[in-house]
Amino acid sequence: MSQNFTDLQDIVLISKLKSLFKYMSFDKGFHALEHEMVSFSTPLEFNDPYDCSSSLVDVSDELVLKMLSISENLKFLPSGFDKSADGLSFIKHMKDVPMKNAIDKVLKRVKIACFSEKKHNLLMWSHYSRNHTGICIEFDVAKLIAHLKRTENTPFFLKVRYSSKRDSFSWSEIGDADNLVKWLKTKSIDWKYEKEVRLLKITTEDYSLPIRQDLIKHIYLGSRIDDKNEKRILEICKNKFSNVMISKTSLSKKEYILEDNRIL
Repeated sequence: MSQNFTDLQDIVLISKLKSLFKYMSFDKGFHALEHEMVSFSTPLEFNDPYDCSSSLVDVSDELVLKMLSISENLKFLPSGFDKSADGLSFIKHMKDVPMKNAIDKVLKRVKIACFSEKKHNLLMWSHYSRNHTGICIEFDVAKLIAHLKRTENTPFFLKVRYSSKRDSFSWSEIGDADNLVKWLKTKSIDWKYEKEVRLLKITTEDYSLPIRQDLIKHIYLGSRIDDKNEKRILEICKNKFSNVMISKTSLSKKEYILEDNRIL
């Protein structure tokens, strides 16, 4: 997969954003700042069982046969095999088990970092920043895009779409890029509050994106962050991100919102 497979409309929409927000637990946030990198994970580790699930992929009979025909062990299929009762039964079995397992193996090569368009979303702070005990990093989108262009084998952005119905993604060709991309960026409407943007990389290795301090606009500490952890974040930022603003969130006395209290 290459940059050509990404949705051009996604690029346009994301480039218009000023900021993206990365919500993290204290441990993950401290690790990111200490090592100056954002870690990517595979969809197999996501908290939504439908997210990038192989159960949503409808592999066509033609694709199964095509993959069988190029296999070293099964390239000599008898004529009419695909029309016979044994052939149809075999294809159904391949689609139900081995093909799904193959898709899960493909997912191990997909590495994703998740961001949000929304600042101070209460649910995001609760779910991804450990009940407001973690941090949230605000990235400058324009500088992040410029940084990515200078990165070897550039990761690319996908803007998550949310659907109220259970989608099925049909794969009829090897390298069916359009449906592959849609599959990787579609989630249930229940997750719409996240307003998620994904940074995606295809690699067999673990992957982390190096981050410079000029890519970061602001670092926010959760309203319930432990005093000791707050001190550790401040110390690492003074050493490595001295030009970055740091604020601690607090609860508003008037609305159900979080307020910023500048620290550095």
